[in-house]
Order: sequence, then C-alpha cells, then structure tokens
Amino acid sequence: VTFVLGGPASGKGTCCERLAKELGIVHLSSGDLLRAEVASGSALGVDLQNKMSAGQLVEDATVMKLIKNAMLQHQDVNRFLLDGFPRALNQALEFERTIGEATSILFIDTPDETMVSRMTERAKTSGRADDNPETLKKRLSTYHEQTFPVTDFYAGTGRVCRVDGTGSIEQVYATAKSYFTPKVTSVLAPPGAASLGLIDKLSELGYACINTDELVVDFGNKGTPESRNAVAQLQRGERVSCEVLCPLVLQAIRRVQADGFMQIAITNFPSTAEERDAMESRIACDLRVVFLDSTRSEAVELANLAHRETGQGSLFVMETQVTAIFGKETQDFVADMEKRSRLARVPCSVKSVQPGKAQTLKNIAERVFVDLKKEVLPAATLVL
Repeated sequence: VTFVLGGPASGKGTCCERLAKELGIVHLSSGDLLRAEVASGSALGVDLQNKMSAGQLVEDATVMKLIKNAMLQHQDVNRFLLDGFPRALNQALEFERTIGEATSILFIDTPDETMVSRMTERAKTSGRADDNPETLKKRLSTYHEQTFPVTDFYAGTGRVCRVDGTGSIEQVYATAKSYFTPKVTSVLAPPGAASLGLIDKLSELGYACINTDELVVDFGNKGTPESRNAVAQLQRGERVSCEVLCPLVLQAIRRVQADGFMQIAITNFPSTAEERDAMESRIACDLRVVFLDSTRSEAVELANLAHRETGQGSLFVMETQVTAIFGKETQDFVADMEKRSRLARVPCSVKSVQPGKAQTLKNIAERVFVDLKKEVLPAATLVL
C-alpha cells in the first residue's frame, strides 16, 4: 500500500491514474469514493455533499469503511495507491493498525501558488462543489494543518518518496513512476555457473529470483506442441524462442510484483537485443545486466567441473549453451548494454577462488558472490 499525499491540485490523481494503467496497481481515490457515494443519492451521500461543499473533512470511520470495502473488491491484487489518503496523522495510524502497513508514501510537493493557480483554472470546467475560492482557502489551510504533518511523520521512517510537483505533467509523472518501476537484473552466465547457486543467493539480498529454465519446464507440463517444443529446445541446450520465453518471463515478473518485490533477478534473460526489446516494450522496468565473465575455454572448464562434481547435465548440452553465450547475438547484446552503461562484468571461472583454496564449486561460488554483491547492492556513503 502506498499513501499518495499532496495538496489539492498537486497532480495526485493524474499520477495515480497513469501508474494504475501502466503498472497494474489498483488506484483508490478517497475523493472519488466519496463523490461516488454522493452520486448514489444515499443519506450518507447527502451528508457528505454538505461537508464537502463546506470544505470540511469527512469522519475517519466513513472514509476508512469506503476504502476497506473498495480494497476487498480487489483481493487478487495487493498493490494499492491510496490517493489523497490519509489526510491526517490519526487516519494513517488507524489505517496501519486496522488494515495494513503503508510500504511507502508518495509525496507530491507543490507550492501553494501553483496549487491555487491550477485549482482556479480547474474550477472553470470541473463542476466540483469544492472548486470555489472560499473552499480552496479552507482546503489549503486544512492541508497544512493536518495532512502535511503526515509527511513529516513518515519522513522519519525513511518511507517518503518525494516528487517535485512544479514540473510539467510528464516530468511529475516520470519522477513518480521511477519509485514504482522494478529494478530487473539479468544474470547472464555460462552453463557451469548454474551449479554455483548464485541466483538463489540473491534472494538473501531481498531479490525475487526467476529461473527461466524452471519457467520452461513448468510450461512444458501443459503438453501442447508449443510447450513440448520449448522443453525440447531447453534439453538440447538451445535458446528457447523469444515468442515463447518472453511471455513466460513477463507473467513471472508480474507475479512477484504483485507480492511487492521491486528488485528482480532473472537467469539468462534477456540475453539478446530481441529479447530485451520485447520485454521493455511490454513492461516498465529498469533493466541492467550482470555478466558472469569468462573466456570460452574457461566457460568449458567450469562446465566440466560442474559435471564432475554434480554428475548432472550433459557435456554436449553444456557445449551448446556455451556456444550460445559466446555467439554473436548474445555478445552483441552484451557489448550494447555495456555501451549504455547498463552492464557489469563479474569474473567467473575455476580461477575465481580465494588464494589457497581448492578449485571447487563451493569455493568458486563464495568468491564470485562477493563480487556479485558489489554489483547488485545499492551503494551508500556514511558521512560522519
């Protein structure tokens, strides 16, 4: 749950509508819920109409009930934008006590003069009862006295995502969207590296990990000609077609997003420009690549070591996979991502061990993971 806060006409509604449309987050506007109740003509709606016309805040219990009922209508989703709620600190604390914790607060910080200008212009066409000069003054006063302290409170918890509300619609939205765009890391690795278990270790760092081989195997259980062909390609060590693999990956990304993950690691996808373009055209994400780097001969050597230690996999299949990793499509993709400063290289070979340690998969994994963490963890500088 994200509380979306800001003064009247700060752009909350516009941002939320676009975020909901592009990222599949449920947008619940307390104002829209209240206005819908007013439009229903119920006794509660009439009472709400009188309060809104006077610029007064509606009782907390009423707002909470409307929001909770709306959330219950979307039980298959657990990503919500609460637009214009809470408007006072006691509402925020009551929501977290009775419904759920707010994972973040999106605060659109807009000066009064900008909001007044926008509201004055909006009043010409909106037809809203609360768009009049006297009510506007009351709404701004209420915002500063009751709502603004909510932002101050949550700033101390590190959950406030601040957006400069003075920019254009596109600028404001771009900044807001950046807080909701998942960071996707493609871990490109030679076949022997799969035995190192590095992708699973990333889950310890808060990543949702997607194994593309497992996606294809699960897809194969459908028993269709297309799914059987995909599994056959995987078993031969060939690259599964983009038309099949991309939708599987996108579905997996959306599933982990629904669980609240914003950091996602994927094995060997995308590994070509075609796969990258197909993914980025269908889902908003911040993509970067970590390439577990080695020469072709080192990759073969690591594959042989993995085969000897685990007894799993076919050397012929591994050789086919090595050919794919060092083929033109993937190497051109690696070079292009590096040119865009969206790729990091992490040495990964049988030589990747701590001095004095044996060349075993366990020791290699320990050393490579040390370097891998440097690339996937955020950097921080503590100033004393």
